[in-house]
Amino acid sequence: MRYFKCGKCKAPYKIDPAKFKSPKLEVICPKCSTRNVLTLGPVLSIQQEGKFAQVGLKNGVQVIGRKTEKPNVNGHILISDEYVSRIHAKVFMEFREEKVFFFIEDLGSLNGTYNKNKQRLKEGIRYPFIPGDFFIVGLTKISIQINS
Repeated sequence: MRYFKCGKCKAPYKIDPAKFKSPKLEVICPKCSTRNVLTLGPVLSIQQEGKFAQVGLKNGVQVIGRKTEKPNVNGHILISDEYVSRIHAKVFMEFREEKVFFFIEDLGSLNGTYNKNKQRLKEGIRYPFIPGDFFIVGLTKISIQINS
């Protein structure tokens, strides 16, 4: 069981995450009827131009790319940023010895992928992606959060 507080009235309530197949849950507060959206597990947080979004991460590889008129690749994380290449970077989530590890790799993008120190990542090299750290793709800041 997981315990949460309503975003409006702060009333505590509990849910069983095992009953849900999606990392995003919509829960209606039993006290004030406010719709609360909860995200479980590791998520990629995307910040750009004052907007904020979260995408649930899956085990394995996910590609980050630019959202286009005709998105032709399923399973990609698509960002509306003209400075992001159509296929910009990869995010890796791996389980080893009951621990989860994250990596990011630039795929030869035109404008590059940068770490929090504003250093450009070298193409084709996996860099550790620690929850709380961030990387820049185009004009978009991405980070990883682990919600449980």
